[in-house]
Amino acid sequence: MARPPLKSRKDRVDPAEALRLVQGVTADAGHTGPNAATAPATAPVKATEPTPAPVPRPDPIKVVQRVNPEARPVPAPPREKSINLNIRVRPRTIRSLGTVAEQQGTTTKNVVMKALADAGIEVDELDLVDRRTVPWHQREG
Repeated sequence: MARPPLKSRKDRVDPAEALRLVQGVTADAGHTGPNAATAPATAPVKATEPTPAPVPRPDPIKVVQRVNPEARPVPAPPREKSINLNIRVRPRTIRSLGTVAEQQGTTTKNVVMKALADAGIEVDELDLVDRRTVPWHQREG
């Protein structure tokens, strides 16, 4: 494929001028003198519609109290932040752990947590729960 011939200096367009042409403003639109080509272009001002005011959302507690005046909010129990436990084990150990987890139909974390609980270590109930979600293609119904 042949390259197009190079444009001569007089055929080249100044990038700032090209931008003004795209925006619809020419170099002589209010600018004169030697810096007319490089003078900042002013884009035409568009009339904008007023932005609608945001609709205030009702307070859910007040809505419930309006429906049932006897209802009182129940404070949520404080949640503890989970902390990451990272341990390094040999490949044979991790393979064995994965095999046991697969046989039990659970996760490796769950196998470790149950083993810790069986060894007498206090384990939080939430750490013993299998929180995996079922993939969409394995769901029934």
